Amino acid sequence: MSSQKPLFFSSEEEAYLVAQLNNSDDRIAVKALQWLCKKLTDGFVFVEMTAVKSTVRLCLYRPSATCRRWAVNALTDLGAKDCVDVVLGMVKDADEDPDLLASIVAYVFASNTDKVANEKINSSGLEIDGTLLIAASQFSQKQKKRLVETRIPLENGSAAEFRAAVVLTGLGKAPEHLFHERHTNFTALSQLNLHDAPSVSKYSIWAQARLKLGFSSLQVPTSMYESSEPQVRKWMARLLVTDEYNLRRELDFFDTCVGDDDENVRLEIALELRDNYVPEISKIVRHWMMRETDSEIRAALQDHMASYAYMDGHYAALVVELYKRAAKKSPVRMRLEAASAQTEIYRELKKISWEQEGLDLYSNDNDQESRLIGRPTVSITNNNFNNSTIGAFANNGNIDADVIKVIQGMDSSDTRQVMEKVLALLVQLDSKKTTKQGEALVAEIAKKPDDKPAWRRLLEFIKGVRDGIDATSDLYVQAGEILGEIGSLPDFSGFS
Repeated sequence: MSSQKPLFFSSEEEAYLVAQLNNSDDRIAVKALQWLCKKLTDGFVFVEMTAVKSTVRLCLYRPSATCRRWAVNALTDLGAKDCVDVVLGMVKDADEDPDLLASIVAYVFASNTDKVANEKINSSGLEIDGTLLIAASQFSQKQKKRLVETRIPLENGSAAEFRAAVVLTGLGKAPEHLFHERHTNFTALSQLNLHDAPSVSKYSIWAQARLKLGFSSLQVPTSMYESSEPQVRKWMARLLVTDEYNLRRELDFFDTCVGDDDENVRLEIALELRDNYVPEISKIVRHWMMRETDSEIRAALQDHMASYAYMDGHYAALVVELYKRAAKKSPVRMRLEAASAQTEIYRELKKISWEQEGLDLYSNDNDQESRLIGRPTVSITNNNFNNSTIGAFANNGNIDADVIKVIQGMDSSDTRQVMEKVLALLVQLDSKKTTKQGEALVAEIAKKPDDKPAWRRLLEFIKGVRDGIDATSDLYVQAGEILGEIGSLPDFSGFS
């Protein structure tokens, strides 16, 4: 299998993202928003972003200013243009936060024409200059022309201006020679590594990592690592992780970085590892995880291992063992599934899940309870329906035994499993009307398995079911799995 993943969010990633954004801890929500923004700027897209957009919008009301800022950034990257009034309403509480104001201005210009954006910004009492001019120029050619004429001098620019200009450069949207008429922006980034303000130094290294300029572009000597501020150290390490060539050659420095005393530094390194891997770091990372005491860092390292388990036998063995030990339908399993989606290891994990959870969900141990509450008993064993299952679905709605037999006899095991999982979902729904709609679609596909319009209708039906379910519930996860598996069917790629 190719190591390159398709540029769309899997249903597992989407479900886990929503759960993280709903977490009551602002720090976890911030990390989720940052990851979302990175993926969006890398070109990843959602097939249906309603649930994600509504969850991001709720983050605008979080206590943390950092969380609110990243929520605005995420709405900008999502192209969500219907929150302008809410976002502008944040201006009154952002007077002392130039970074939040810059994010607000960028969002307004991204969501409106130049004329309308200017009117809205002016009515909010803001003036488009300095930091806000840099922010507006991301989405306005008119403001970008003004910026070209302005320039941000390396000698006496403010820290806020440098941060905004560096972000613009890192996103690839800055005009040439933004900082100096003779030096490139890349040269300026290296010079800003040594700026007196750690926040400027940090952002300049972030931009180097974002632009993949390589570890050799760093002007801060590795000998100064331990004496640097934590926010600078974390980006020195993250820049190294993004450079495969130098990562292989700087293993001792990498080992020093992952042993940093600051938990935030280690967490940032672990987060960068979710999208980077070379075989040479495997042993260091495994030893790191075994001694790591912070649960969030361990979880991020497990994300890394699950993402690259298909390339690393040691990772694969650890991930499978972690999955087996985790509680069924737990956040740990949800996270490992999200990280491994679109790779071979995902199928192995889902096989474990289906064997364990499928048996528990409809096991004969529940027969007595099912009879007492008047519900049919369904037993799923080895991903096949038996006679009691056929009777259950026949009595439950429009599915008769002949249709079940057709599903059992389908040539494609992948298609058969998808249909069985759809039926397993349907028997758990509270609405009889909704259940009957789903059963009718299953019967239709059973008669014509190659009918793509019918599959599309089933896909939209499952999406509707999922959107009406609590995003933290088991049923939401099950519906997301089904959407992902329909999309991975050979004849129906691109549906999910």
